Amino acid sequence: MTQSKTQSDSASPRWFALINDQVITAPRQELPVSLLKTLSSIPDNHSLIRDHKSPNDHILKDDGIVDLSLGNVFYSRPSCDCRPSNPCSTPPKRAFSVDDSFEISAVEKLSRAAFFSLFDLSEASSLYRDFESPDDRKIWPDDEIHFIDGPVFYTKAACPQDDVTITIDGKEYPIKSGQSTVKAIKDMASVKHGDELVQIINGDITPLEDGGSVCIEGGEVFVSHPRQGGSS
Repeated sequence: MTQSKTQSDSASPRWFALINDQVITAPRQELPVSLLKTLSSIPDNHSLIRDHKSPNDHILKDDGIVDLSLGNVFYSRPSCDCRPSNPCSTPPKRAFSVDDSFEISAVEKLSRAAFFSLFDLSEASSLYRDFESPDDRKIWPDDEIHFIDGPVFYTKAACPQDDVTITIDGKEYPIKSGQSTVKAIKDMASVKHGDELVQIINGDITPLEDGGSVCIEGGEVFVSHPRQGGSS
C-alpha cells in the first residue's frame, strides 16, 4: 500500500516553506510569491529563488504563484544580483518536518524505514501526517511517504501498557497496546489455523503474514477468511 492517497475531500495537509534555513508556516499549498516574501521578511528589492542546488535555480516572479508541492526550499538574493538563467533540469530540494524539526531530501518519495532513518526516529514511535483536520493519517510500516501528499508530520510515543480494544470478525476483544503477533490475534478470536487474517487500514485490505506482527494502538479492525485454494 502506498501513501499517495487522498485523505478526504475536506482534509488538506499542512505545508511549510524553508526559506534561508528558516521554517515558514504556509496557509496553503499554493500562495502568492509576494505573500511568502512577506511571511519570511524578505525585502522588496530581493528575489525569492527555489533551491535546486544548481547554477540554474528558479528565480520566482514577485507577482507569481508558488506551488510548494513542486519544492519547498528557497533562498533570497538581491534582485540586482539575479540574472536570467537556462531552464533548470535538477530536481528541487524538498524539506520534511517531524515534531518541528526538518530534514531535506533530494527525492520525492521515501519508504517508511528510510524516513525513520532520515529523522533518526525510534521504531517505538508512531508517525502521523499532519492534516488541517482531526483525522490525521498514521503512516504504516508498508507505506511510502510521498512529499506531494504533505511534508508535515508528528510522532506519538507507543504506550505498551495501555488496555485497548480491537475488532476481529465484527467482535471486540481487549488487548494490550504495542506489538502483537498475528498468531496471537488469530488465537484470541479462535480463527482457524488455515484461514488468512487481514487488517482494514483506511478502507484498504492489508493481508497479514502468519509469522508477522502488528503494532496495536487500539481500534484496529481485522477480518479472517479462508485462503484461496483451501486450507494449508
